[in-house]
Amino acid sequence: MIKRSLLIFIVLLINVIYSNLYAHPHVFIISNININFGTNGINGFDVRWTFDSMFTEIMLDEYDENSDGEFDKSEIENLYKKAFINLKKSGYFTHIYIGDDKININTISNFKASIKDGEMIYSFFIPIKIDINNNPQDISIYCYDDEYYMDIMMDEEKPLSYTNSSVYNIEYTIAEDPRKAYYFEQIYPQVIRIKTQRK
Repeated sequence: MIKRSLLIFIVLLINVIYSNLYAHPHVFIISNININFGTNGINGFDVRWTFDSMFTEIMLDEYDENSDGEFDKSEIENLYKKAFINLKKSGYFTHIYIGDDKININTISNFKASIKDGEMIYSFFIPIKIDINNNPQDISIYCYDDEYYMDIMMDEEKPLSYTNSSVYNIEYTIAEDPRKAYYFEQIYPQVIRIKTQRK
C-alpha cells in the first residue's frame, strides 16, 4: 500500500513539474497592423501590441521608476534596451512574406511604450519598401512567438488599417494557417493575406 501511494505521489509530482515547464503562454498580446503607403508602394508597417493587464503590472513594477503609472522618456529608453531590442533575434515576432519569399526584419524605428486603461502598449515601425506601381503584390503577415511564451492574436475589430492608401486597391482576409504550425505543431498562427495594386 505504501509503495502504491509513493508511486502515485511520484507520478503526480512529475505531472506538476512537466506542466510548469511546458505551461504556455505567459503573456497575451492583441496586435494591430497599419500599412504605410507611399508614392511607389509600401514604405513599411506600423505595429501596435496591447498587453494583458497582469503583464502590464509586472512591467510597471520593473520599469516605472517614479511609480506614476506611466512611462516617461528615460523609462521608455530603459525598457527598449532591456525588454524590447532583444526581440530582434525573433524578428520582433512579425513575419512578412511577399508571395512565398520571407522578408528579413533587421531593424525597427519609432519605438514607443505607453499605458492606456491599465494595459501596456508597444508601438513601432518596420521599414520595408515594397513596389506596387507596376506590380500587384500578394503579402502575408503573421504575428507569433514560435516558442509560445507569448500568445499574439490579431485584433478582432480592426486588425489591419492603411495610411496614404487612396491610389491603391486593397483586399485582405484573416485565417489560421496550418502550414506554419509551431510549438510542437499544435498552434496555428493567424495570417493576414493582402492583395494590393495601384488603381
